[in-house]
Amino acid sequence: MQPSQTSAGGGSEMQEYIGEAQFNKWLKNPSLPEDHLTTHVTAMLELIKTERLQGTGEYVRCLELKAQSASATGSVSSLATATQAYEVALSTQLGVTSPCIGDRLSAVRACYLKRPANRRRHQS
Repeated sequence: MQPSQTSAGGGSEMQEYIGEAQFNKWLKNPSLPEDHLTTHVTAMLELIKTERLQGTGEYVRCLELKAQSASATGSVSSLATATQAYEVALSTQLGVTSPCIGDRLSAVRACYLKRPANRRRHQS
């Protein structure tokens, strides 16, 4: 299923398509291109914005995946932008003073250079 074929409100379909399992599959498989996940996430974010559904959990999840992907690939410029957008969405969803925000952002940082292809590239 392509992101454009599902409604942003169809949470279970979206989670199945770009959920944790897909992220882990991409993370562990260096044969998948670096933009494999972000291409789908970006398409979903565009759909969510078109439908004006930025207040949904799916929007926050897409931003989280985008930040995690940038962290895993070691893309510092993308990571800064994606993490900032994710933090703003979390602040809106959870409240600016929520202690959970720091924990969720730490999970993004924990993905840093996790893709096998990138570990090799950065070690040489």
